[in-house]
Amino acid sequence: TLCRDFVAPELIGLTIVYSINMAGLFQYMVRNSVLVESFMTSFERLHHYEALPREADEGQHEPSGEFPREARIDVQDVHMRYRSDLPLVLKGLTFSLAGGSKVGVCGRTGSGKSSLFMALARLAEVTSGTLRIDGLDAASLSLSRLRRCISWVPQEPSFFTGSLRFNLDPHRTYADDTLWKTMKSVQMDEQMGDEGLELQISDGGSRFSCGERQLLSLARALLQHRRILCMDEAFANVDFETDNRVQAAVREMTSQVAATVLVIAHRMQTLADSDYILVMEDG
Repeated sequence: TLCRDFVAPELIGLTIVYSINMAGLFQYMVRNSVLVESFMTSFERLHHYEALPREADEGQHEPSGEFPREARIDVQDVHMRYRSDLPLVLKGLTFSLAGGSKVGVCGRTGSGKSSLFMALARLAEVTSGTLRIDGLDAASLSLSRLRRCISWVPQEPSFFTGSLRFNLDPHRTYADDTLWKTMKSVQMDEQMGDEGLELQISDGGSRFSCGERQLLSLARALLQHRRILCMDEAFANVDFETDNRVQAAVREMTSQVAATVLVIAHRMQTLADSDYILVMEDG
């Protein structure tokens, strides 16, 4: 009664409506403050990553003309560890590979097979010894120049969110016909469906099986036609029939550029056509 005598009913209703709106506004402010806090955490992580030391890239030598011409690899007394406080993973490794040869690398788990590939691409620096490509010390080359001559099919391939074409050829260097031919060579053309090269890939390629992801990674490596091809258990999760077909495709495509091929495998069938076998034990 007192309010009705001093305040008009329509003003009371308007006050109640605005009070409800203010409650919603406060909830919105709380939600945004939580988002800002989470974004600041992401910013702190980016700042931390930006402060991490970069890869050592002291190599300045730029080979003239085509490199490598022969893709000959010479490893002399190479020692390597991943950090200064960790034990050696390569211990005096020494061997020579003729250009254009296929080399099977085998050994027990932890014997240093994948570490050899890491040293070759300088993803980890050797602590002593030399690793030469066509007579040039890999440490004398810039990282970009060295890695442009190496294709690597890892044990666990990585894929970006986007189309299949983007994952195979992010710089759009190759024609669609070349991409289709490469996909067919690794027996993956039927999995592309109606979408073809525009097939969308997300979550690291989760729509494909483990074996199919390895075949896609192999297609990406073969597409580049580089002189050194490193395959780390590239056929571990594919059936024997597909293994045989893809092996034939690898032989055909690498023979076109006389590539030196290094294959890590536990299957003897995968290593059967190798020119040399490198058996590793404890580095």
